[in-house]
Amino acid sequence: MPNEAGVYSRETAELILEVVNYLQRAGFVPRKGLQRPPIIEGDAILIRNDASTELPRYGCLQVTGTVEVEGINYFTADQPTDVSGEAGPYLFNLHTAIPAGEYGIASAGPLVHALADTASPSAGENYGPQVGEWEVTLTAGGILNVCGTDDIDTNVIRAICKGGGGGGTYIFKTPTGGIPARSVDTPGNAACTPYQINASGDLEEILDAQEQSQTLTVYHIGGSAVEEDVYIQAKTVNGSIVVDMEDCE
Repeated sequence: MPNEAGVYSRETAELILEVVNYLQRAGFVPRKGLQRPPIIEGDAILIRNDASTELPRYGCLQVTGTVEVEGINYFTADQPTDVSGEAGPYLFNLHTAIPAGEYGIASAGPLVHALADTASPSAGENYGPQVGEWEVTLTAGGILNVCGTDDIDTNVIRAICKGGGGGGTYIFKTPTGGIPARSVDTPGNAACTPYQINASGDLEEILDAQEQSQTLTVYHIGGSAVEEDVYIQAKTVNGSIVVDMEDCE
């Protein structure tokens, strides 16, 4: 509080300056002469970086819980431990790196900046988290739908976040031989090719960051095998991808 109208103690003035400097670094307050408007993406979420490494600008993090610090409630966050959201929802750091054990601001979207493992994503591609990494990667049915890149930093994408927790739904094409049926308590499984519906409304194979075909293990708990070369829907269950619906052709 001011000692009299407009007069603050040195300690209070230093605290105000520290807060303003942080908000400038985080993009909430424009610097003098800065023409680009401050970027505010969704609700500002207070977080503590519980990882052992620095959380970079725009890094993808996973919420692990909450903590009260001097009357303020923070989300605790770490590098992702799964890709399904079962362990907690995903957030994206804003415009200031957060050292290990320190506090900052993140966003849940829907429009986010995200640090990716490639500099050349395409609009409409889906990206998602990686276990033990701050960067998102090309992922079948990933939580991010790419809009494009942003030269605000290296390998940063602009994307619409479709949701950060729980299971996702994916499209796959089964391989030669299909997917075996469940045997007693052991699900069948096969390496299937991920697909997505592109901007033209057609099914399109999802390539990896090197523009190569990729496969993911899909499990099947049904009593009958899934045919080869058919499209299926699958969803994540406790981190595994499981057949949810078959193509009857």
